[in-house]
Formats: sequence, structure tokens, C-alpha cells
Amino acid sequence: MTVRARSLRRTPLALKLTLISTAAFTLAAAVLLAVEYAMLQYVVEVSIDATTGSSSQGQAPNDLDGSTAVFRVAHDLASTVMLISAITATVMVALAGAAVWLVARRSLGRVADLTELTRRITGENLDERLRLTGPRDEISELGDTIDDMLQRLHAAFEQQDRFVANASHELRTPLAGIRASLEQSLMHDAVPPRPEVAMRRALEATERSERLLTALLQLARSRRLPTNQLQTIDLAETVEAAIDLVQSEASAAGHSFDVQLEGVQIEGDTVLVMQAAHNLVLNAVRHGATSSPITVRVSCSGQDGALTISNGGETLNGETVAKLVEPFNRGAATRQTQRHAAGTGLGLAIVQSIAVQHDGHLDLAPRPGGGLTARLRLPRAEPVAVST
Repeated sequence: MTVRARSLRRTPLALKLTLISTAAFTLAAAVLLAVEYAMLQYVVEVSIDATTGSSSQGQAPNDLDGSTAVFRVAHDLASTVMLISAITATVMVALAGAAVWLVARRSLGRVADLTELTRRITGENLDERLRLTGPRDEISELGDTIDDMLQRLHAAFEQQDRFVANASHELRTPLAGIRASLEQSLMHDAVPPRPEVAMRRALEATERSERLLTALLQLARSRRLPTNQLQTIDLAETVEAAIDLVQSEASAAGHSFDVQLEGVQIEGDTVLVMQAAHNLVLNAVRHGATSSPITVRVSCSGQDGALTISNGGETLNGETVAKLVEPFNRGAATRQTQRHAAGTGLGLAIVQSIAVQHDGHLDLAPRPGGGLTARLRLPRAEPVAVST
């Protein structure tokens, strides 16, 4: 876009501001000139009366001629003063209008540059920034705000791209297993007399695909909290129910639970809070070291109710732990095939999304000696006032 095109686009607003300001200056100048004229007329008449005594009787003809001459001189002087004042006012109004025009063009020029730069930014170049130069004012603050918004959009788009790539890979893995099993059964144009092995493999791959799709649906649902369905939830009872759901799998892996549950009432969606508690407990069971105890605590933490779960396992660093809430991240098992990896890699991502939708927070930290500590904080329910 050329400079002329930008100028034409912003000229009408600059011209409007200039015309309005010039009209205001002109009106003010006209009022001042009218007041000045009235004051001069009054001063001239009073001065002549005081000097010549025009109201007295029996003046000589020469005195009358002198009074007339004084009146004319005073009138000419007043006219000259008014002319000079009018010219000065006109020049000042013109200068003020020009100043408004220049300031308006400069200010609106920055707005036009801001518009042009913003229009150039698309989903393909979200890494660009406006970085407006010039004085620190409302326009530069707007530019900084847009830069911050672009930063958030860039991060969101990158996360979406990673999610799509990982989802495609995770969905392709079981489908490839199904295809391989079926192709093996049809190899050499002959179906084996007992195709149980191939059928079981295809069934396992189908079940993995179903679990993955279910997790993706849960992740999508966790990002849309139905505010009209919020209920008061006993966090301790919810966690206890979640432990019961995974008890058989935990026993098979040799895990034992060290549970201390304090009665805490929170406000939220019953299904989503149950899903978050179940995912955290299941994550500890599946990724904890075999036969290691799992510590479960429910307590009050300020204005929040807190669920803390710790499990033993391999030693983790802060960078690895921070990435565990990313979709399809399983820590060290991320590069394993889905057939050999535990879970879908969406459990903690779902918990993180549920926490955000409830104005809560999920904190992950490496456990001293190896393993992971997960702490889910959700706002407590407002106490119900009992009337007496």
C-alpha cells in the first residue's frame, strides 16, 4: 500500500478534526472581536464626553469643531485597532488550523501504519510484531497490546499445530496395526483356518483407537464448562470414588494407597471434577514404580480445595515435568509406540483444562527420590448462610 493511498484513507478524519477546530477558533475570535469593539466604543464615547463636555450648554463654534475632530480621530483609532485585531485573529485562526491539521495527520498516520502492519499479519507470520516507535501515548500502548495478543495467538497456534501432528500420529498407529493384521490374514490369497491371532490384534488396535477418541472428546468437553450446571461437590467423596475405580489395576501392579481425606466442598461440574480426580489417580497407578505406594491427600489450601497425589518412579527434571501437561506427552514413554505405552497421553492435559475452566490450577513437581507430585487446586464453594 502506497503512502498516497494511506494519506487518502486518513485525510477525511484529519480534515474533519481541522474544520471542527478551526470553526471553534473562529467563533472564539469573533466573540473576542465583538467584545473588543464594544469596549472601544464605550471608552471612546466616555473619553470624548469627559474631554469636551458635550452635555454642557453654550459652546462656541470653534469648540464644536474641536469636539468633532476629536471624535473622528478617536473613531479612526478604534477602527484601526479593530482592523489590526481582525487581521491578527484571522492569522492566529489560520495558524491554529494548520497546527491541528499537522498534528492530526501525524497522529492518524501512526494509526494508519498500525492498521497496515496489522493487516499484513496472518496465520503464516504470527511471529511478526508491530514494535511501534514514537512517543509513549495511547497509540503506542495500543500497539503494545496488539503485540501481546499476537504473542498469545502465536503460542496457541503452535500448540494447535503440535496437537494436530500428535493426534494424527496417535490415530495412525492403531489403524496401521489393524491394516497389518488384516493384510497378514489375506496374505497369499488364503485366509488362515484359525485367524484368532490376527483378529485379536485388530480388536486391540480398534480398542486403542476408541480409547483415544474418547479421551479427545473428554478434552474437548473439558474446555467448555457449563456454568449453569455447577454444583457443590464433596472433593473427598469424589477422590474416594476415583480410587475405587482403579483399585483392581493398582492391586495388579502392586500399588498401595496412603489416603488422608479432609472434607472439602468445592463448586464445579460433577462429571468433570470426577474425570480430573480419576485421571490423576490413574496416572499415578500407570506411571508409578511397580509396588510403590501412592500418597493421596485432600485438604484445604486457603480459598481452594487441594488434591495432592504423589507416586514413586524415575527421576524427573523440571523441563520434563513442565511438558507433561501437553497433549500426547508421556514423559520418557512419549516415543514409544502406542501399543507399548501406557495410556493415551491426554490424561494430564484433560486435568489441566478442567482446572483452568474451574478457575483452578494444576501444579506438577518432581518428587524427591524419583516420581511425580501432582497438586490440583479448585475454588471452594461459598458457605451457605443458615437463617435462624
